[in-house]
Amino acid sequence: MISILRQSRRPDITVYANGRIDISASVAKSLALQKDDVVDILSDGHEDYLYIKLRAADTVGKHEAVCRPTKPRSNNFRTYSSTLANYLLQRVGVEERANLIVGKPKDTPEGILVPIITRFSLSR
Repeated sequence: MISILRQSRRPDITVYANGRIDISASVAKSLALQKDDVVDILSDGHEDYLYIKLRAADTVGKHEAVCRPTKPRSNNFRTYSSTLANYLLQRVGVEERANLIVGKPKDTPEGILVPIITRFSLSR
């Protein structure tokens, strides 16, 4: 017999080659992400962390990686950043799309950091 549902784990972050990055509601809640917040990735060379670089109230002018809800009253967010997307795709070793999961959030002086697991992608 063959299992039809090969992977039941749903991704926390989906990254596309065109720069689109989808962030699940669970990650958004962990970060307390709000409309127009700017996200970024911190790396220590071994691990990558998603965090809020600027809160919406602190932004002036245009920024890359501004998060917006995917639809009205949604807790899922989307941002566009070819820089971040290309970095994550390269770290995972895929070209088109990476379905990533995250670890347990860490509270640090820089803010809340959510570890992104880049060793593999849930993509088939």
